[in-house]
Amino acid sequence: MSFGSATAIWSHPGDPTVSTAQAADDVAERLAAQMVLWGVAHRYGDGVVVDMNLTIADEAVRRRRPSAAEWSIQIEDRRLSLMLPEGVYSFAPVVLSQRSVQTYSSPSALQLCQARRLPCRGPRVEGGMEAKLHDGPWSRVKLKRNDQIGWIYVPPLENRPDPADFTSGMVCYYRGDFIRAAEFFERVAASPASGELIRSEAAALHIAALARSAGDDVPNALLRYRGQNLESLKLHQAAVMYYLARWRALALEAARPVIGDQPSPPAGLLSDEALGAAAHHFRATAAYLDRDDPWRKGVERILRSQNFAPPLWFRLPQRNSASSP
Repeated sequence: MSFGSATAIWSHPGDPTVSTAQAADDVAERLAAQMVLWGVAHRYGDGVVVDMNLTIADEAVRRRRPSAAEWSIQIEDRRLSLMLPEGVYSFAPVVLSQRSVQTYSSPSALQLCQARRLPCRGPRVEGGMEAKLHDGPWSRVKLKRNDQIGWIYVPPLENRPDPADFTSGMVCYYRGDFIRAAEFFERVAASPASGELIRSEAAALHIAALARSAGDDVPNALLRYRGQNLESLKLHQAAVMYYLARWRALALEAARPVIGDQPSPPAGLLSDEALGAAAHHFRATAAYLDRDDPWRKGVERILRSQNFAPPLWFRLPQRNSASSP
């Protein structure tokens, strides 16, 4: 994985096995970790198949480690917040060669280097370690047994697995590096090997990261994902947040006084279009959200305050528990 500055705690053979979602939740709570990448491995022919999962810590743990994961916009006296990353993400199995498994099945196979340069003559890594910086195949780590600091080199796999890109994107998103997060999530969304569910999750997070990085390609990306059948509740929620923020910015621009003979910018018309787009995407979300859902109620209040017509959001159906977005 490659995601710059972030703390990653590597497990070692002496740690308890994390092979269930509950065990991952327990690790997240114990370490106050924002996310846990875990899984199980099975021998398959000459290689090993790895089932990987990414658990996002629950709200109680997230409060202990503030991050940029919660997306908030301010519209007059109303604050609208959306937490997109949540739950457990299960990835398609990854096949590793026997050579990779034999060489790197234990941290003791790694060497601690003083600089990012090979060959490395440093000591073998023993026990657990904590990484602070990740750049491609290099990670700057601190050993648990003696607090020694250095670099470790983990050669890239034969085929870069999508879980690595998805997790790297998630780490970037959590620490507010939305430009890099958008790049990672877009790559996963475009990979057929990821599976439809992970691709749709990546598409939603790509829209969110793109919008929060002030990217201007959000409408085109939304059209592309619609054509690829990657729409989801989260994608429409991200679109609502984007268009509401854009509407607010354009409305403020339209309210600026005209100086001299300078023609008034068409911001007023554009702001109406942005509000209409927000309402359009909101209609696609409300059928899956309870009427007392805080985010849904917040959007409804904003739309009502603008007397947006036609007020179709008032007549949206209740969430159908038998269906899913």
